[in-house]
Amino acid sequence: MNRLHIAALIPAAAILFFASGAFAAGLTVDLKNDDARSVSISIGADNGVTPESDFEVVIDAEHTIPVFPVEIFPLRFWSAPLAPDDYDAIRTGMAIQPLKADKTTHRLMRKMAAEQQKTLRREQAEVKRAETGKKLDDLLARRARLVAQKDKIDGWIVDADRGLADETDRAQWRDDSADQDIARSQQRIDDLTDQRNELQAQRDALPRKDRAGYDRLTSQITSVNAGIASERNSLRYAQDRKRDSRTFVDRGVRDKRKLQADRDALAVEIRALDREIANMREK
Repeated sequence: MNRLHIAALIPAAAILFFASGAFAAGLTVDLKNDDARSVSISIGADNGVTPESDFEVVIDAEHTIPVFPVEIFPLRFWSAPLAPDDYDAIRTGMAIQPLKADKTTHRLMRKMAAEQQKTLRREQAEVKRAETGKKLDDLLARRARLVAQKDKIDGWIVDADRGLADETDRAQWRDDSADQDIARSQQRIDDLTDQRNELQAQRDALPRKDRAGYDRLTSQITSVNAGIASERNSLRYAQDRKRDSRTFVDRGVRDKRKLQADRDALAVEIRALDREIANMREK
């Protein structure tokens, strides 16, 4: 096939592009993609670039690196993946120029790019496996910490149960003792109240002139009132003791419930980690 036949197969925009040395001379590498080991040039399909177009990056006066498009946009293309050394040698701002490659070089460029793509995919897969392995190790370590923490709380709950049982027994003993003291004080108050009522009735029945008898009964009533006041104090003290006897038990119950809530929260988190770990192992 002669040059005229080749020219007939090239779009008019492409002919215009390749024929314009001034336009080509202004092209540079404007972007790099480290993940894909690819470079970007601000020229695309609107300028006649096709997958069969060949270019080269000018490294210096004696060295160039061939590139060709794999992702072509109207005003930009991204190159096929490059070998690591070639990619590292290229800097943004380096000049780009068309490459007049023969058929052998043209095919070799694409063959080498295909090999680089396979190598890149293997490297990316290895990186992903390493990242997945590290994440899995981190999840397993976190799970181990949570399980250890949960086991510790389970031990605290067992201790709390034992302490709560002991405290309940002590509270029952204190309740019984307080109930006895309450009953005794109440009975004593009732007896003294009856005695005071009797004394008041006797005093009310005295003749007005019996001042000595009135004073004597008043003194006795005062003494009985003091006894009633003392017993009422004893009654309040016994009632307070009974009320306080439940305070320790109630506090122990609240503490145990908090421990159980903390343990249950850890169990939920552990189950979530188990699902995440299982999903990662299945991939």
